[in-house]
Amino acid sequence: MDIDKVKNILIKSGWNEDHHISTDIIQSVYKKYGFPIFSNVVQILEKLGFIKIIFFNKKSNKEDYFDFNFEEACKIEAPERLEEEYNIRTQSQLTVIGTAYRNYYIIMVDGKNQVYMAYDSLLFKCGNSIEEAIINIVNDNEFIEIPYMDD
Repeated sequence: MDIDKVKNILIKSGWNEDHHISTDIIQSVYKKYGFPIFSNVVQILEKLGFIKIIFFNKKSNKEDYFDFNFEEACKIEAPERLEEEYNIRTQSQLTVIGTAYRNYYIIMVDGKNQVYMAYDSLLFKCGNSIEEAIINIVNDNEFIEIPYMDD
């Protein structure tokens, strides 16, 4: 993984080394909306919370974005939906961290830093880390669809 490339993407999006979101703010938002909070998610959001990454979407041929506005993601999605729709398919507990593609997709992470993206019943794995997911989204790489499990 090219960490310098990720860092450059973040810097172009207004991020800097001093960017920091309070742990108390992060925890209060997750508690308010009833989402699980993992220590790795707190670490991600302390560094990236509320950062919006704008990129040129080659598939739609226009500017697009994804952001780490975890509060907006908590308002859009419901914890029960993660439990009923997505956790069973990933075989891990997920929590929201942001949105992508003009808020159509919810970005989620599990306790092992696996990053997923969902829209209605569609679920995709975006990367094995937040850095890999950033690269995959910005480069319009293909995601791995996570199908429903056979009963």
